[in-house]
Amino acid sequence: MLEFKNISKNYRKKAILENINFKICKGEKVGLLGTNGAGKTTLMKLIAKSQLPTQGHIFYNGIDINSKDNVLNDFAFMINQIYFPEISARKNLEYYLEINNKKEYSKDISKILNLVALEDNSKKVKYFSYGMKQRLCLALCLIIKPKVAILDEPFLGLDPIGVQKLITIIEQFSKENDTIFLISSHQLKELEGLCTRFLLLNNRKITEIDAKEQNNIIKLKFKKIINNIDNLLSKFSFIEKIDLNIVTIKNENDNLSKLLVELGDNSLLEVIHNSHDLESYFYQE
Repeated sequence: MLEFKNISKNYRKKAILENINFKICKGEKVGLLGTNGAGKTTLMKLIAKSQLPTQGHIFYNGIDINSKDNVLNDFAFMINQIYFPEISARKNLEYYLEINNKKEYSKDISKILNLVALEDNSKKVKYFSYGMKQRLCLALCLIIKPKVAILDEPFLGLDPIGVQKLITIIEQFSKENDTIFLISSHQLKELEGLCTRFLLLNNRKITEIDAKEQNNIIKLKFKKIINNIDNLLSKFSFIEKIDLNIVTIKNENDNLSKLLVELGDNSLLEVIHNSHDLESYFYQE
C-alpha cells in the first residue's frame, strides 16, 4: 500500500501542496487529475524522492520511503520519454537492466516486448513513431515488474489507437502483477475507462472521486414540495438529501417503488441520472 500522510510541500515559502492524505492499495489503478500548475508533478517527484516533503510522511507498506535507501526498489517511473535513440528496443531494455543492476529480469525482455508489440522490431529507436517510443518507455517502466508504477502523461501525443494500445497494456499488466498504478493525464475520457478512482488536486488539496459511486446517484423531481423530510430520511436509508421537490438517492431500483408509494399523490415528474463525469470535476469552480 502507498500512503500519503499529512504531506505538505512549500517552495520558496509558497505552498504547493497542503495536508495531503490518501491511500492506494495493491492492484488499484488511480488517476491523478489537476490543471497545469496544480502540483501533480511535485506529488510524483515526492514519490520518486527527487524532492522532500516540507512536512508529513509517505509510506510504502508501512515504511517511510525517506527513511531507507532501498524502499523504491519496487517502484518504477514513466516521466518523459527517456531512451537511447541509436540502439534497438531490445538493446535499450538490456542496457537499462545492466546500468540499474537488474540483470535478473533479462529473461523477461521478450515477454515485455511482446506485451508492448515491439518484439519483432530491430530498427533503431530514433526511427520509431511517437506511439512506439511511448510503448518502449512503458516497457522500460514495467520490465522490473514493479509493485508501484508512476506514469506521468503516458497518453500525451498519441492517436486514439495508440491510446487504446497503452490502456490494454496497463490493464493486462495490472491484472497479472497486482501493481499499483498512479496515472497523471489530461486525457480524461481515457482515464475514466481505465481507473476506478481518482485524486483531484485543486487549491493545493486532494479530493477523492469514486467514479462508480458517482454513477450510482440519481435525482427524483416531484410535482410538489416535499414536507415530511425527517420521516423519509429515517425510513429510507438510500436517500442522500431532499431539497424542495427534488430527492437525491442512491440507485435503488428495488426500493424505489416503496418510496413512491410513501409519497402518495405527489407525482414523479422526472428522473435525472447523475451527470458528473471527470470533466465536470476538472472544470468545476
